[in-house]
Amino acid sequence: MKELLEKYEGITIGINCFDPIETDLLELFTVKSNYFGVMNRSTGYKSYFPYNAILGIHEQKYFTTKTHYIKFPLLIKIDHLIVYKGGSRVGFGVIF
Repeated sequence: MKELLEKYEGITIGINCFDPIETDLLELFTVKSNYFGVMNRSTGYKSYFPYNAILGIHEQKYFTTKTHYIKFPLLIKIDHLIVYKGGSRVGFGVIF
């Protein structure tokens, strides 16, 4: 995994960093042995992910998103933990 990502270090990639459905365009700024980091150049916001959080990596000459018309060569899908709040109850019954 590390060897694959190292080819794209310093390049803008697509990743679902903030929302499981939306693709964000962020720079792959660091690739280490156990994790990688992406950064938003305009805000300086950085996120780090372990390799086991990756669901899939897609390589292609270029991708575009519905909202961004910037070409990017790599698309990473990250697993997001989704926690549902409120309203759920568990019940059980006993019959004798």
